[in-house]
Amino acid sequence: MEAPAVTESSGDAVLASRNAPLRRRRRAQAPAQDAGTLGFEDMPDYLQDNEFIKGYYRAPDMPFKRTLWSLFDIHNETGNVWTHLLGFLVFAGLTFYVITQPPMPLAFGKRQLDQLWLSVQDRVHGMADHLHNLQGRLPHLPDLSANLHQLQERLVHNVDSLVHEVQEEVQHAAQAIHNRMHSITDNFHYATERLNTLIHEAVLDVLMWPVPRWPVYVFMAGAMICLFLSAVCHLFGCCSKHLAQIIWRFDYAGIAILIVTSFYPPVYYTFLCQSYWRIFYLITTSVMGAGAVAVSLLDVFQRTEWRAFRASMFAGLGLWGVVPLIHASVAHADIAAVRGATALDALMGALYLLGAVIYATRVPERWLPGRFDVWFHGHQIFHILIVLAALAHYRAVMLLLHWRDASGGCAASKVAPTGVADGGFGLDLGLGLHGRFPESRSAVLGGASGGAVAVEQVVETLREYALEYLGGLLSNGGGRPMATATAAAPQGGAAG
Repeated sequence: MEAPAVTESSGDAVLASRNAPLRRRRRAQAPAQDAGTLGFEDMPDYLQDNEFIKGYYRAPDMPFKRTLWSLFDIHNETGNVWTHLLGFLVFAGLTFYVITQPPMPLAFGKRQLDQLWLSVQDRVHGMADHLHNLQGRLPHLPDLSANLHQLQERLVHNVDSLVHEVQEEVQHAAQAIHNRMHSITDNFHYATERLNTLIHEAVLDVLMWPVPRWPVYVFMAGAMICLFLSAVCHLFGCCSKHLAQIIWRFDYAGIAILIVTSFYPPVYYTFLCQSYWRIFYLITTSVMGAGAVAVSLLDVFQRTEWRAFRASMFAGLGLWGVVPLIHASVAHADIAAVRGATALDALMGALYLLGAVIYATRVPERWLPGRFDVWFHGHQIFHILIVLAALAHYRAVMLLLHWRDASGGCAASKVAPTGVADGGFGLDLGLGLHGRFPESRSAVLGGASGGAVAVEQVVETLREYALEYLGGLLSNGGGRPMATATAAAPQGGAAG
């Protein structure tokens, strides 16, 4: 009775020895996950989103405190959380940097000053009428010769009263001269102050410096909202089914917010002097973004079968940015800053689209299931590409902002710098100005060579233009000079 048992045990041993290499290979292929994590098959349906991620899942219905501390654990959401959490901190630091940095100095050469002078000239022309009135009000000195002739005639009749009468006449003439000279001085000071006021008012109506920063802050806020919401959602996405369904909606809404707010700075700055297009693009983009956020909050949008549609919707919203991008690049083809920003925004769009494709196709984990459970799976790469795309757009925004600062808003929009201090990434702007303005090296320029022109210098130069122009008006009897404003400008002005 015992022999068959021995034979059966020997057969099992032989079979086990034959299958040992197969078992070792299977163990080698299985993910060596932590004891506190689970496999894909152990997760409930609402957490089975990616069948190619085989392990390192956190247990469902974890307590809030334990979920919060899982921020420092190793699981398949660790990379997703930290890529966007670190991105949030980077953009928070860049926002503080932009707030604390002074605006880019003006970059005005003679050509830009002459262009600004044309917009100021009409107002200064009215000053000529005031100066002509002032000339008419200049007093005539008293006719002392007639008084002295009378004194000579009286000398024959009354020698004793001669000294007294001469003293009275001289005192009277001196007082009259003093009063008239005081009146001339008052009128001269009034004319000078009036001229300075006219120039300041005219310049402020045209010169926008510094350019408003709120579009930059809108983009930075949108980037931080998107990155922070994404990190929070990936951290707490293992909660109960009801909470998980709600929290993931904010992740998609954050992506839509980032895309929409990215439109604001380039549209605002490139179409700063074209209010119609600026308002049109901002309104249409805001409406489309609001629709994307609303769709993101729908229950049906959270289902797995809608993954491709989610990626397509965000890609379509991003592609809408091509329209104002092409428009701006054509309208400002001669501006180096716009060309540089266009190239950076094209890079941003390529990174977004690449990330969307990787997110939808689930590579590389699709090719080797279980090998990318923790690091470098498709969603994690998607996160990295989003941060890189946002940083590329930040550089583009800084190019456009500093271009508008350097050109005084719309005052001299043809200032075409070859580069701009990009706010922390070492991209310089050589303004290449030479002439009467000092070539100072401002901290904003980051060591770039070029002219840094203060607003006060622009106003003082325009005042010199105005004095030269008024001199021509007065010499022509109040008529407008035949020469152009550029010819009337002092030849010693800032050289372009």
